[in-house]
Amino acid sequence: MAKRRPPLSNAVDAFVRAHYCVWGPDGQEDVGRLERTRAAVRAANPKHPQRRLTAKPNVEGVPPLRAMLTEIEQVPKLVRRLLPKIERNPRQHALSFLDPLRLANELGIAVTPRIARALRWSWRAVVPFEVPTDFDTPERLAAYSKLRWKPKL
Repeated sequence: MAKRRPPLSNAVDAFVRAHYCVWGPDGQEDVGRLERTRAAVRAANPKHPQRRLTAKPNVEGVPPLRAMLTEIEQVPKLVRRLLPKIERNPRQHALSFLDPLRLANELGIAVTPRIARALRWSWRAVVPFEVPTDFDTPERLAAYSKLRWKPKL
């Protein structure tokens, strides 16, 4: 008996979830991101008889998936790897003090809902998790650039 191929929509969904960060900072799947990415992948990969999806188009507002944060123990490793790059970018550096989960999401790091809740709870006294609308003005970014993270790693 021949194996049945999964429908193309299942293949596209699996491809999108494996290659793009379609989850929000709260760890929940963002339907808008998922739909936009699904449409872009379908357009970039015309129907192929073997249903191989190879083209990974750039989708506005949906970063490629760099990592999936499923355990708290992964946080120090990711911080060590990404902190030097974040400190060189004034906007990302400021965002790391205001809402690190949003920053992780923008960098393409998906966080599970359980881990997002745990991080918000444990960092609640240190990080506001609220981003002011004018946080990326030159004056504010200059103020945040003087701050440095001193992770205990």
